[in-house]
Amino acid sequence: MTNSFTYHVIDFLLPVQKFAIQFSSVSQKRLSFVREFVLRLVNLAPMSNQQIATYFGMSNLELDVAISDLVDRDELTINDRGLLTLTAKSIDYFSESNESPLLSTIEESSINLCFDLATFSCVGSENNLKNKLNKRAGLYLKVDINNSSISEKLVEKNFQSQFYQIIENNYLPNYLNREDKPSIYSVNIVKKIKELLMRLTVEFKLDANGNEVVRDDFEYLLSSEVVHELMTVILSTNLKLDNKREVVDTMEELGDEFSNKVFESNEFRINPSYVIELNKFEEYSKAGRLTFLGPIYLKENRTKFLEIFSPIIDSRRKSTKDFSGDKLIWIAPSDPFWGKSINFIEMLSYINLHSRTKEKVLYQPTLFVPVGGVNDYDSFRYWSNELKQFDNVRGIKEGVFGGNVEIIYMENSFIVIIYHITKLNKLPITTPLGFISTDKNVVKLIGDKILTFINGYSSYDEPNDCGKITKILHKK
Repeated sequence: MTNSFTYHVIDFLLPVQKFAIQFSSVSQKRLSFVREFVLRLVNLAPMSNQQIATYFGMSNLELDVAISDLVDRDELTINDRGLLTLTAKSIDYFSESNESPLLSTIEESSINLCFDLATFSCVGSENNLKNKLNKRAGLYLKVDINNSSISEKLVEKNFQSQFYQIIENNYLPNYLNREDKPSIYSVNIVKKIKELLMRLTVEFKLDANGNEVVRDDFEYLLSSEVVHELMTVILSTNLKLDNKREVVDTMEELGDEFSNKVFESNEFRINPSYVIELNKFEEYSKAGRLTFLGPIYLKENRTKFLEIFSPIIDSRRKSTKDFSGDKLIWIAPSDPFWGKSINFIEMLSYINLHSRTKEKVLYQPTLFVPVGGVNDYDSFRYWSNELKQFDNVRGIKEGVFGGNVEIIYMENSFIVIIYHITKLNKLPITTPLGFISTDKNVVKLIGDKILTFINGYSSYDEPNDCGKITKILHKK
């Protein structure tokens, strides 16, 4: 049996800055063969020219060339007894731990690197962030404002302290696997050049008894604890009031007799092992229903969805029937954690992309997002920015099934219902619990309720369907 069960996935957006760094490194290199061994010999004891020539079997000419070169380099000199000896410079080539002389050289380099503003860990180049969505589809982590104002000083310090780790991570490609093993000598210039965000994907998990599993650490950050504390703050800020009783009422309203079977009878706690047992029953009974834990765009849940959705699309591609009037409706819940993942954007993109072929329309996808009404321009602007790459987004009056339910509905085909439950098992984030149904009666029963709400009015002159986001903002 699986040891843990993912009940949510959230992308957190950690502020990062990009810096231009100029620095000096020092490295130690081996000398040429003759140069090294002459110095090693003289290091043992001062010697005459003839002793060196005899030891190496050199001719007088070869010896003169070798000795002259070392004297010119200020690495050999003659003592008061007329013997060759090391200079102060060449004495520094030797150490107790290494009998071979090593020459220290200073190298000037420059690099652009990114550091997060919470732990000041080096995270490499801008390409490593892979965050084309910028601030969309994620929860923004607020770091200490002072970290940004003094970031250049902090990066100077952390670049030096992390220098070997930066090399090991291949963030300085020219330094990796070098035999001379460079070390930091000085940091000359650190200049902030860009504000960025790093996307941290976190899976929230339960064990088999429904207890929260400790979140995974981030191996590439100096302190996962600091970042997890920032996450805890933003989660507690966004978590809404307990809605368990309202969700149970909605289950009854929808005629859903199965979802509440995943709760322990003695207390309102979800037990993931009960979900597995319910799945076995659903498969055995062939009821056209599949219960799942977590958002629909969670990888394993998306796979389950596509097992139902893909055959429908394939059938429509081959059919000669006109499907241009058919709609696929996705209604978002009033849940601040909903859609805060790149997985959501990818799933919505998939649904839009497969809505048509070159020859025909297979269905018309529409995403409804909650707004306060037709004049709630703040919400319209928020959704317009959050979903700017999608044109088929409409506002819907907040309150569909109390705002606690997410719905994906394709008439005569399937329906997905997801309850977004707060403070379940005392968890720090909403717990999505849902099911997919292909039962025609269930699809029609719930589908009719949905269409009635969409086509209805919240007041005499205010429709629940508040219109297309882009058009509303354009009119304003």
